[in-house]
Amino acid sequence: MHVTQFIPENGYVSAREFSEWVMLADDCGPNSNCDFRDRHKKDIEEAFIKYMGSDVVPAKDLSWVAKD
Repeated sequence: MHVTQFIPENGYVSAREFSEWVMLADDCGPNSNCDFRDRHKKDIEEAFIKYMGSDVVPAKDLSWVAKD
């Protein structure tokens, strides 16, 4: 899976939601190694906020066109 499969067409996405989707797309669900999961979810949330400039953004801001 890819994280883009979880992003809705409309609405808003939080850093926490996005980090959860990244984990799920990487087959690292809620019952996975908690230390690994928690550490990387936090890193992903921080990167999301830094890159997007907010902890919640419109879902449309997370879509992109894949280039061949």
